[in-house]
Amino acid sequence: MKLIRCCWVAAWLAVPSLLPAQVRSTLAPSVLDLTNSVALPGAIRVPITLLSANLEVADWTAAPAPSNHVGQFVFRFQQPETVGIVVTYGPAEVSYFDGANWQQVVPPSPPGRLLRHLPLPRGIRTSQVKIKVPAQPIGTNGKAWQATLAYAGLVPARLENIAATARTTASGGRDARVVVDGIVLPGSNFSAPPAGPGLPAFIQLQWPQPVVFRGCAYYRGTNDLWSRMPNVAIYLADDEPTASGGVMLWHELNGAKTLGGVFRTNQVFITRESRPTRAVRFYSTDSEEPLGIGEIAILKNLDEPAVTTRSEKPFDRVEP
Repeated sequence: MKLIRCCWVAAWLAVPSLLPAQVRSTLAPSVLDLTNSVALPGAIRVPITLLSANLEVADWTAAPAPSNHVGQFVFRFQQPETVGIVVTYGPAEVSYFDGANWQQVVPPSPPGRLLRHLPLPRGIRTSQVKIKVPAQPIGTNGKAWQATLAYAGLVPARLENIAATARTTASGGRDARVVVDGIVLPGSNFSAPPAGPGLPAFIQLQWPQPVVFRGCAYYRGTNDLWSRMPNVAIYLADDEPTASGGVMLWHELNGAKTLGGVFRTNQVFITRESRPTRAVRFYSTDSEEPLGIGEIAILKNLDEPAVTTRSEKPFDRVEP
């Protein structure tokens, strides 16, 4: 299927009824000044081309230096752009240029999280985004230091990751807290087994009060396997999802999906509109295979009106 040039968030907000099956997950790479988007020291150009699927980088490395320092990774745009959030992994300080000064983006996430979704103020258009990363010693003699930006993606909509506030469960009675802890290991992270004969594996996130679900992002290590992206269902009733046990209260959502990204096979799923819910369930498309996931980010659009009551609109289809 043809990959459209508009960003996935623009598709949400502009024409949600026309969501394509495959969309971009960030700003378009064409908005970058590819020549002057560089890592310092060394003026190492950003590893993005006009053929790249998304405006995101993984393991962008600056040049070595003989002493300890802070590397700077600068994304320069051809003209001012609206940047909603900067997604980063690892120790990173994000700032944007307001036309006169650099303004630091204050991290909203709790300490210890490596995967962070950092929102910029509403309505900001900026010509540059800069990410600072502390250098690490290379070699064994301690005579050279080098900074590497593990991951960064620039997204036009202002999003909040609310996964960390959820209580997690999974099929097989497994503790699934690692899928919302902000850490994605490169190899194995978490795997949920099938729930029983003919029953798919699942991971469930649940909140004490209704939250607004608009989409989610998945991250996986090389050993976190699935054959297809999991199905996504939300719980419609106002009680505890485990209280009623009625499968008819779980409604599967249709939406758009992105191609796999450059960091931990990152993919995004977007619904046609925001949905209030007490719980979100992700389950395997094959009842005989486990569901492997490294991290799940539950995305709430900060610029949409708050949804305080459960929608009565019919869903795309109901889980049998």
